[in-house]
This record gives sequence, C-alpha cells and structure tokens, in this order.
Amino acid sequence: TDLGHILVVAVFLNPYDWIELLRVDPIPNLSHAPKLGASQGEVDWKEFIELKFPVISNRTVLEFRGKKIRDAMIESLEHKGVKIVIPIQYEELVEPYSKYDNYIGPSDASAALPGIIGLMDRIQAQTGLHPDESAGWKEPSRRSNPFWADPIGCSGHICFMSINKMREDAAFVKYMNKNVDWEAERLIGYHKRSIPKPAVDQIVILGERHTGAEWLVDRVSRCFPTTRVKYGLF
Repeated sequence: TDLGHILVVAVFLNPYDWIELLRVDPIPNLSHAPKLGASQGEVDWKEFIELKFPVISNRTVLEFRGKKIRDAMIESLEHKGVKIVIPIQYEELVEPYSKYDNYIGPSDASAALPGIIGLMDRIQAQTGLHPDESAGWKEPSRRSNPFWADPIGCSGHICFMSINKMREDAAFVKYMNKNVDWEAERLIGYHKRSIPKPAVDQIVILGERHTGAEWLVDRVSRCFPTTRVKYGLF
C-alpha cells in the first residue's frame, strides 16, 4: 500500500528523567526482568541502569535508548515514503507559552517557539501542512487548553517526584554524563548536565594557632549570616 509522503515526529524525554521514571514506573515487560522482583522502584538506580533485559535483546536501558533514537532519527528516513523527521524534546511541549502572535516578528520569521505552537510552527515550516487553528492549539491558557502537556513525571494527577531528587544527585548525574550515548542524544538536541553543587548547612574553619583561623571564622560568618560558621569539627 502506498502511504504517500510521511512526516515522522520523534518525541523523547531527557535521559536523566527518563531513566528515573522508567525505574519507578516501568513498562510491563521490564518489570518482569530477572533480579528485579515485583517492586522495581526499590531497585538502586545504578543496578537498574546496568541490568541487561532479555525483553530488549539483553541490552541495558541506556543501550536500548540509544538504539531507539537512531531508529527514529536515521533509520526512519530509510523507509519508503518518509520524507522528514522532526525531533522534539518533551520539555519543549511542557514549556509555557503566551499568545502565538507575540512570537512572530515583522518578517514573519519566528525563532524556536515553546509548547505545542513550536511543533505546529515547525511542521508548517517544513511541510505543506497547515494546522487547523480552530482546534485551540494557539490558546495560551493552560486551564482550558487540552494541548498543554502534563509536567515531566506526571500523568494526569499522578506524579513521580523522585525525579527532583535525582536531578540533585551528583553521583547519578556524573554516571549518566559518562555512560549515556551522547552521540545519539545530540540527534535530539540533548547535552550533558552540570554536576549539582552540594548543599551546605555549616562552614567549618580548620587551622593551627596563629594562622588566623578564628579571625577567619568571624569574617566568613559575616558573609554568610544565615549559615553556621564555626572553628573545628568537634
């Protein structure tokens, strides 16, 4: 059957949040993998990432993700009829936006637009398709607009808040920065995150006698009035 000319829209979520959401809310086949047992969400993130799943040809989830990205972005174009592949980050669909006309300059040349209007703009720019404006996709009100995507980690009223914790986990971010297939991720537009800075509740000054340590305690405490500054660990 001749399907005509095909536009592929490939949507992905950043690898950091995707891994955590897959860990705590797995697809059914992954939850039955060996060593995981019945409660996958309790498995340590590193163990989960390094486990090879039979259902995905004994690949790890990161290997599986890299293959899926390449399948969507490269191999899709090898299929008969596929003319264009547009990658989109789910974060872009979640991004708030205002009235559509606010983003259009005098030359009608728009930069990257947020939300669903960005996707509609890209489809119009790269194809001969024109979305029906009466459908409501231009409406900037989240409350009344069904085209606003759910926040990351949420489906309806159910949200998995552990993604917020993992975003601040330096060990997790460092591991992902080293082991994710970034060559594939760049096809979608993703890049490595900065390592989160550790939270500090107290500053301790160490120093021998006559080194000015006590003087430094006084001066540093003035600079950080809401943080405890003291001399010595004990």
